[in-house]
Formats: sequence, structure tokens, C-alpha cells
Amino acid sequence: LKDAATQARDLQFLLAKVHAFTGQEQPKIATLGFSFGGLSQVLAQAQHQDIQAMVSLDGSNKYQYYKLEPSPFFDVQDFDIPFMHLSQKDIPREVMLADGIDTTLNSQFEFFDQLTHAEAYHFKFTNLTHAYFSTLGVLFQTRDPRQDKPDPAIMVAYRQACEYALQFLQAYLRDDAQALAWLQGAAHHQAGILPMSTKTPVATGITFQDFHERAAADGYQNLDALWEEIKGQQPSFQIPEGRLNNLGLQLMFNPQTSQDGILILEFATRLYPNSANLFDSLAEAYLFADQRSQALAAFEKSLVLDGGNTNALQRIQQLTE
Repeated sequence: LKDAATQARDLQFLLAKVHAFTGQEQPKIATLGFSFGGLSQVLAQAQHQDIQAMVSLDGSNKYQYYKLEPSPFFDVQDFDIPFMHLSQKDIPREVMLADGIDTTLNSQFEFFDQLTHAEAYHFKFTNLTHAYFSTLGVLFQTRDPRQDKPDPAIMVAYRQACEYALQFLQAYLRDDAQALAWLQGAAHHQAGILPMSTKTPVATGITFQDFHERAAADGYQNLDALWEEIKGQQPSFQIPEGRLNNLGLQLMFNPQTSQDGILILEFATRLYPNSANLFDSLAEAYLFADQRSQALAAFEKSLVLDGGNTNALQRIQQLTE
């Protein structure tokens, strides 16, 4: 989980840079993750609601889903964006036994099975093994004579994988009806590709994305009133602390929306008044906006809640020198 969390933070940093470049214009963003990156992008999306679609290139969300489960940020029931997973071919049983690979790997896909709120696609490429979903793998990976297909078949299948990814992104980032029809229709019958499963989202109530959209439309003003209104409509509605924290920080790092980030974090501390982490984030947001007195007060509050918060202690010393 630690390695996936590190990659997720790297991705969040890049997304913050994208928003800094685009300013007030909100771009449509998708991620593509190969191998371990397939795990990291799921964790990043749990903390960054601006990711609107996801392609998994034989990603580890299929093979190492158990690594996501301990994360306080991830809940598969909150995953509600379009998702496509392109799987490698079945590994021969004799290869699995010889290499010590779990023999359930070909068929088990717990993450996909548990998706209920996302449009999701799973295709299996019968001419590609894991490494060949990467350009480097196609070009330089030593072929395994026990199972790998001939190079011409690998190259054709790699081109097909690229086409599937392109059509998916066209469909869900550009609202291209023709691309969506291609994805859902005759494309399934291409040689060397098996359509494993397709999912449509079940009906759901108000989501965090709904809360965020309504908050943004109102300029992040009157968040307490919005909270009360939504709770009146759906009493079971909750916002995880981590989601508010990450949304606030994402907005804060863009100079054009830094005050919006402060409003979100102020609301978060009212919702979770005993969270040292939220007060620490709010203090950093104040400091970023050069509101030093407010930053000092928030750091002091964080330190009261968590006496071991070394960041707050160091910041207080800096602000009082």
C-alpha cells in the first residue's frame, strides 16, 4: 500500500499542475495505468474527484486488490467513473505451477466484481502477456517460449489495445457516441479479443461528486447549508474526512482557487472538529494564502489535538520567530 500511495501522490501532484496551467477551465481528465500503476490510479481517484475515466492496462487492481483494502481513502462502493480493464491472456497452468503463480490469477478479479456504480468493461487479449501492454515490453522484453505468441501477433494485439483505449477515451472524455457504439458493439468480435464482462451502474443516491458539483456551482459558499440540505434529503449521506482534506488541498495548490480550498477545509474542520490532520491542512492553506495569523491559530489547534504533530510544531516556531 505504501508504494501505491507514493505513486498516487505523484499523480495528484501532476493533476494539481494541470489545473494550475488550465486555470478556471476544468479539463476532462482520464488516467491510464499499466501493471502496478493500475493499483495506484485507483487509489489516486479515491482522493482526486477530477479523474473522470480510467483505463487499466493489465493493472494490478486485478492481481493485488487486497493492497487497496487497508486504505482509509478507498471504498469500492465510491468508485463511480467509467472504467476499462484490458487483461492479458490466460497463463498456461504448467507455467503457473513452474513459476509459483497463484492458479486463480486467470479468472479472479475481485475489484471488477465489486463495482456497482461504474460503467465498466473487461476485455481479454489472447495474444498478449502482461509485459506487452507496455511499449518497452513489446520492444525489449525477452519472449517466453513457453507461452508467448509470435511477434507479428503481439504487434497486432498491441495495436488493438491502443485502439480500445482510444475509443474508450473518445467515448467518455469527448462524449463521442460513435466511439461508444464501437466499444459496445461489433468491436467485441475482433479476433484475439474476448469480451469478459460489461457493467452498468445501479441506481444510487447522492454522492460526494454531487456534493462537490453543487458546492462548486455556488462558489463553495454556504457549505453548511448545503450539508444540511443534503442530509435532509438523504440522512445516510456522509463525506469521508479524507475526501474533504484532499479536495481542499487540490483547490488550495491552484492560486486561482486557493480561497475555495480554504472554504472547503474550514467546512471540514467544522464537520470533523477533532481532526488534527484537517487543522494542519487548513493551516497550510492559510499559509499558502499568506494569512499568517489564521495559519498560526490553526497549527496551534492541530498541535493541541495531536501533540506529536512535528509539522505543526515546526510551523509554529517559524511563524513566531
